[in-house]
Amino acid sequence: MHSRLVPLAPLIPEDRLCLLLAQGQLSQSALEEALGLLAGPLQWDLILERAKAHEVYPLVYWNLKNVGFPGVPESARRELESRFRMNALRNSLCAQELAHLLRALHNAGIPAIPLKGLLLAELLYGDITLRVCGDMDILVPRRSVLRAFDLLVTRGYVAQSPRWFLAERRLRNNFECALSRSDGSLEYTIELHWGVLVEAADDDGSMMALWAEAREKNVLGAPAYNLSLEGQLLLLAAHAARHNWQGLKWLVDIHVLCHELCRRQDLAWDRVSILAHKLGWEQLVQWSLSACHQLLDTPLPPGFREELPPARRNLYPAAPTLPTPFESALLFLRLAKRPSEKLRVLLRRLLIPTPADGTICRLPSSLKFLYYVIRPFRLGWTLGSSPRQAGGLRKGRGAFGMRRDEAG
Repeated sequence: MHSRLVPLAPLIPEDRLCLLLAQGQLSQSALEEALGLLAGPLQWDLILERAKAHEVYPLVYWNLKNVGFPGVPESARRELESRFRMNALRNSLCAQELAHLLRALHNAGIPAIPLKGLLLAELLYGDITLRVCGDMDILVPRRSVLRAFDLLVTRGYVAQSPRWFLAERRLRNNFECALSRSDGSLEYTIELHWGVLVEAADDDGSMMALWAEAREKNVLGAPAYNLSLEGQLLLLAAHAARHNWQGLKWLVDIHVLCHELCRRQDLAWDRVSILAHKLGWEQLVQWSLSACHQLLDTPLPPGFREELPPARRNLYPAAPTLPTPFESALLFLRLAKRPSEKLRVLLRRLLIPTPADGTICRLPSSLKFLYYVIRPFRLGWTLGSSPRQAGGLRKGRGAFGMRRDEAG
């Protein structure tokens, strides 16, 4: 089968060890292989570099600690421990903040689903300290976006773009808005979502099917809504696709969910297929699971047809690089089923301003009509000059209003 994803080359011992230690609870065979690698000579600077770039150092530290750090130099152990403790403290504070926000949204009558980040750490690893979580993602219904936005502002959060950017037409051309609040040395960042991907539909689109899967549940001790296990898997598949299947952290999330839940026979693959069809994400699921299987030998459902993603990127151990604006737009176009839908998505991306436009170029509300004039020129300039960053999952905004990357 033809694929433009570069096949995984044989890994050097350092990359193989990092890959093994990043997979959560180690199987007996993985443990034996890891111990064998730890018994040999290793370049620990390279292992630390990989763990930091792919944001898997909490799991690397945790697994090394469980086996007693055999063969690990003291300097490497100290650095991993320091990073682990800093991440644990940050995640604990973010968990408290997220719980406060979920309670506030609940009291205001705004349904909310916490996404990725801390929720995944608790769901997949049973410990919020074992995953790097750069921000807090909350999904609300599109009809509740402005109310949720105003609630966050009253709690001290500052938006990166003006409130009027969240008018209905602009909601259709984007799916998230960033707000932040500083508290001493820690900055809390909220990604307020009303969608997961840009879609052709004028209404809530695939989110209607996703909300139908959500059930009321206490999350981090606060009342909220939570997705089914199948919904979590599809959300992770879509998130991995947005980032060209780079970043080991996100692929490991999918791997752990599939492996552990398949082992416990809790995941119904037929329900995954049905929900993927409702969302229109069948291709995303196929690509994401195939990429995970190639890299991590992720278990696949019976009869699954592998098809690697149409991405011109290396998987791990290559350092994560940011998707270009063209790649981001191309993903949305691939998801559109009919030519009319593809045209609608393309015109929206080209002509309708997004919160990113308000972040980069701030104009008074009396001149907001100029954003419609500026946007095509800004996109053209960004497409011609957008640099790719490597060496970690850094913050930023792409030209099409997408976050260029995220640590959630």
